[in-house]
Amino acid sequence: MNSLPAVAEPHALKSFSTRFWLEWLGNSAHFPIANIILELVLEKPLDYLRAPDVYALIAASMTQAYWLTRWQDTPRPRRFWGNLIAPLLYTLIEGAMEGSRFFGAAHHLAYWVFAAAIGTLQELSFRAPPKIRSVLTLAENLLRTSILFFMYILAERYTNPLQTTSLSAFFRDETHIFMGGTILFLGLVVSLANLTAQHYQQILAEETRRRHERRLREFIEMAPFGALIYELQPDDRLLLVGANEIARSSPGLDLTLLHGKPIEEVFPGLAKTNIPAAYRRVAREGRQYRHQQILSKENHAQGIYEVVAVQIQPGAMAAFFHDVTELTEAYDMTLEGWSRALDLRDNETEGHTQRVTTMACQIARAMNLSEEEIQQVRRGALLHDIGKMAIPDSILFKRDKLSEEEWAIMRKHPEFAYEMLSPIAFLRPALEIPYCHHEKWDGTGYPRGLQGEAIPIKARIFAVADVWDALTYGRRYREAWPEERVKEYFRQQAGKHFDPQVVEVFLKLLEERRSL
Repeated sequence: MNSLPAVAEPHALKSFSTRFWLEWLGNSAHFPIANIILELVLEKPLDYLRAPDVYALIAASMTQAYWLTRWQDTPRPRRFWGNLIAPLLYTLIEGAMEGSRFFGAAHHLAYWVFAAAIGTLQELSFRAPPKIRSVLTLAENLLRTSILFFMYILAERYTNPLQTTSLSAFFRDETHIFMGGTILFLGLVVSLANLTAQHYQQILAEETRRRHERRLREFIEMAPFGALIYELQPDDRLLLVGANEIARSSPGLDLTLLHGKPIEEVFPGLAKTNIPAAYRRVAREGRQYRHQQILSKENHAQGIYEVVAVQIQPGAMAAFFHDVTELTEAYDMTLEGWSRALDLRDNETEGHTQRVTTMACQIARAMNLSEEEIQQVRRGALLHDIGKMAIPDSILFKRDKLSEEEWAIMRKHPEFAYEMLSPIAFLRPALEIPYCHHEKWDGTGYPRGLQGEAIPIKARIFAVADVWDALTYGRRYREAWPEERVKEYFRQQAGKHFDPQVVEVFLKLLEERRSL
């Protein structure tokens, strides 16, 4: 099978705890560690370790690391605001305990500056292309080191203001030079740890991606049904990029020629349907989509397939399919048996269902409906009068004119059809014809009084075929009309009873049939 597209986001590790500790050591712990070391040097170690602020600092940094880890798998990891969590919590806790003295400390302000600067660089790095991202990472680590050294200067001037009256005096002191060098060294060590952690994350993420891709490839290749892999391009083209063995051996699909082609070229019959747009939503948004697809040649169905489309990674999807031709043919033969049984109930309408089904499918094909839609037109036409099974024979076969009460019952047969067929999932797409074929273009039809394009196109097509057959073939209460009279009736009723566009296509069909 052709290789799958590369995974777009190589940052996710399965273990939350691993990612948490990497996040804490590589990012959130820098300031707490440096601050603790600094305070241990400047103060008595045991006194400082008994102070609550050291634990407040560690707790704040771990809370920050927790939320930054939670946000890693989101479309926007919120690096800027996430890096402000620790200084905010530390300020709230220590500010409540120390009061105004806390806010007078310069190194506390430096914590905010440090966090905001790091957060800004990380936010920019997330949005930047890979080459610029490495430069921003280097800048981030240099900033970590320089800020750590700057924090030492601020802290020293805060604790010994008389000895550090100026920066030049500060750097002439050998103790300060030693401490500054130590801080720079520690900063470089911490920065190196950060780079190592990031590199380790990338290695683990790459291994995870390769393992995921390998398992996905094995699953698709070994699946007991066909699979076609599509990839969404930046220009919104959906290209065929792979297939499993069952798909490659499917009749009518030469995947060696179709590889890299847009879906509209792979399956030209889908170009005028909403299926390509639905597939793009699957690849882009991760939704699932299920439909039935008919492979046809010269308007003859060669196979019927049940298709389920799922996202396999951002920007890519798989269409899994299996052949349901035999099962569908069995269903359709059952529908034909039902329709013949309905026709046999009334000798005067025998053959009516087959004739209107043929005509409705011809009109639908002339109006460029897809093969899937034409299949639903056929099934709906076969069942268009199934609701009459619920009409009493005394009304259905009455030779005299029906009373108002009897007409009210007769007009319920579309609703009876809906109640009978809607629980059957296989027939729901075809239900538009049994339910809506008595609606009229001007809104005077029944059962719901739909108007214009609110009436489903399949029902509008069938309404023309149904009335054509009723006028062309006589009934017990009316003789058959000649063809010219039938045509004139449709011209008069276009825009009233019928969709004018459907009437236009229908009349052209009659002319073509006459010229043969």
